Amino acid sequence: MTNKMVLAFSLLLAAGMSKMYVNAGIWSAMASLAFESPSDSLVWKDHQENGLQKFEGFYRFPNRVAYIHFVLNNGKLEARQLWDGRVYVLQSTGESSFQSVDEGYKLVFDLTTVPSQVKILGRVILSKVSFDPGKRQEPSKRVRQQYQGRYRLAKDTNMWIRVAEKQGILVLHQEWDNKEIVLESMTDSEYINEELIMPVSFEILDKGGVRMHCFENDIWEKIN
Repeated sequence: MTNKMVLAFSLLLAAGMSKMYVNAGIWSAMASLAFESPSDSLVWKDHQENGLQKFEGFYRFPNRVAYIHFVLNNGKLEARQLWDGRVYVLQSTGESSFQSVDEGYKLVFDLTTVPSQVKILGRVILSKVSFDPGKRQEPSKRVRQQYQGRYRLAKDTNMWIRVAEKQGILVLHQEWDNKEIVLESMTDSEYINEELIMPVSFEILDKGGVRMHCFENDIWEKIN
């Protein structure tokens, strides 16, 4: 074989090898990308978690004292009872229905209502609140001044409560027994007395009046 033929053969071989390495490099890169991309299970997990996020939040019982915190933990929706810290891991049984994994307790969310609601055990309806009931704040001076005054019970006009301020906090004074009840502020309108397990909410009416909601059904109207 002449030198020219050897050279030509070497060039063809080099070109072929180069093409093979390039193709191999492309496949290797594609394989690497496929390896680094999220797997179908991870994508589904992310999709599932995003779908469950809409159920998260604090929901209040009709007694307005007890709360359940629904929260995502490791891709699972959990129901956490704030009064005793007990946690229930939930599994989905439908688009907005769940049951606790161990106990089989059933619950159904209704996100069409304002605020959103969840029905537990087939009969008790909890309403979502926009605050963390475990946190406390100091109400502003404007808020404290707005709520001060004398209130009359709507269902019994002989019952009166006076709301006053003491050292930057609101205090209820029951006129029938002179008992004072200190209120801790969760928001500008939501309060609680932990000792008596007494929830109190204030509402500003359209015409500037104030209404006070105590316990589950007691409505007090500000008179002066």
